[in-house]
Amino acid sequence: MALLCETHPGEADAWQLLGSIYGRRGDTAAAEDCCRRALAARPGYRDAHVTLGHVLFHQGRLDEAADAYLNALAIDPHYAAALNNLGRASAGGTRFAAYVAAYRAAVAAAPEPAALRGAFIGAVENMQPAAYDPWLDEELQHCLAMDEVDLRTLALTAAYLLRLKYDLDAVELDDRARLQALVEDLAGDRLFALFLSKTINIDADLERLLVRLRRLLLRLHAGGGLTDGGRAVALALARQCFINEHVYAVEEEEKALLAPVARAIADRAAAGAAPDAVLEAALLVYGMYEAPYALT
Repeated sequence: MALLCETHPGEADAWQLLGSIYGRRGDTAAAEDCCRRALAARPGYRDAHVTLGHVLFHQGRLDEAADAYLNALAIDPHYAAALNNLGRASAGGTRFAAYVAAYRAAVAAAPEPAALRGAFIGAVENMQPAAYDPWLDEELQHCLAMDEVDLRTLALTAAYLLRLKYDLDAVELDDRARLQALVEDLAGDRLFALFLSKTINIDADLERLLVRLRRLLLRLHAGGGLTDGGRAVALALARQCFINEHVYAVEEEEKALLAPVARAIADRAAAGAAPDAVLEAALLVYGMYEAPYALT
């Protein structure tokens, strides 16, 4: 193959193939030279740009790799392999904005964007956006709704976006009125529900807020009942508890308020009572602290 390339230096396909061979052997310097010769012979050679991107990526030259993938996308905007590898190369780097622009265009045009979203999840993992972005909010919802999403992958990004969306860092944790208003806001937030249902929260600041919301809902239940919004947030917190399999930082007051809830559920079950709104609320509140099977 090397002899063919040397005797036919204008054969872009041969140079690209030889570059792929060198790349698989780990000779990245030779692979890069072959890819650049292929592109010199045919500047609009999409696959040579992608192969060059792979070579540069494995050399740790991420911005250059991202540029190679962008060149491939300039030739073929719907080339999924180039887009997905651009996401890997640009994650957290200076080319990330260019990746997001290319990704948005591709997703808008793709009839089945699940494969693109799989790479997007990796690209935005641990991302901390500078400001709240409604588009990112909606896209994270799509990603979290995918069945194959790893429970840990999007936790930090989703948590950070929720903190920005509701200015959660400014919430006074002892301000009961503010917390109650926040419950109603969060009740209809699909990102919040998916975040607690599909990931394990590892954001310490957000966890402190979730602890206060859980205590508030328990007290409201004991004091007269939950609103529809309170039930929705309790359900999300119960799902988070189920994923975690344990709730930390439970105070004695909470244990005292939770005990009669557990007894009431057990009594209703023993009596064979039909499910109703009262039992549903009790199960939601109990589920924020313990998985329901703990009652058996």
